Amino acid sequence: MRKWIFVLSLILTFNAFAQTVTSGNCGPMDSNGAYPSSCTWNYDAATHTLSFTGDGYMSDFGASQDTDGRYRTHAPWRDLDTEIEHVEVGGNLKSIGGCSVYSFPNMQDINITAPIESFGQEVFGEVKDFEIPSTVTTKNFVLKIQYEI
Repeated sequence: MRKWIFVLSLILTFNAFAQTVTSGNCGPMDSNGAYPSSCTWNYDAATHTLSFTGDGYMSDFGASQDTDGRYRTHAPWRDLDTEIEHVEVGGNLKSIGGCSVYSFPNMQDINITAPIESFGQEVFGEVKDFEIPSTVTTKNFVLKIQYEI
């Protein structure tokens, strides 16, 4: 009996660590491991929305080919990429980091209300027929995109 309780405890402990992270910091980390930018991200599972908010600049993230042949972001929300349908960028963010909105196959729209000054490299990688408009610093910019699968 004790053996089964121990095994059950291990399973429950493992499941607690296996949960997908749905929020956190996304600004660049300084040499002390702190986040001087207040850039944060949050995923709302009910609305399938990935939101970025705060002040300052977002980190750049890489991307690489996964074992299934699909390219994916290295951002902390990587495990949510097939669930994300909407992306919102608000607050007083100044940039959207490289590869941060990379290869989200079910994404339908991006709503940018922050005063974005720059986009990182391949920020919208694997998004077909998309160009960043020259009016990107205009507030309340809404972008509708369509993927070719």
